[in-house]
Amino acid sequence: MKNYVKVINNEIILTKSFMKKAQNYGTDEYYTLRNVKAENPTAKVVVRTITKKAGKESYRNLTYKNMETYIDSLNLNVIYRAEYDVARQRS
Repeated sequence: MKNYVKVINNEIILTKSFMKKAQNYGTDEYYTLRNVKAENPTAKVVVRTITKKAGKESYRNLTYKNMETYIDSLNLNVIYRAEYDVARQRS
């Protein structure tokens, strides 16, 4: 099992997926969390949050099909399509 539970500064820090599994009685995660709580009775349980970078660019629709459609719509599509095909084969 990876390191899904950390005890730092009187806080039991869990990942979201670990916490979801730990809520089901009888799972390994349930017993792990129960043991950690028994060893640290005053610690509070906290679900770890991932900080998202504000300026991050996302390329959700950047697929080969969309790139080919865009290249085919350009004026010099034959030249660009040849370069694209070479780059795609190399990758």
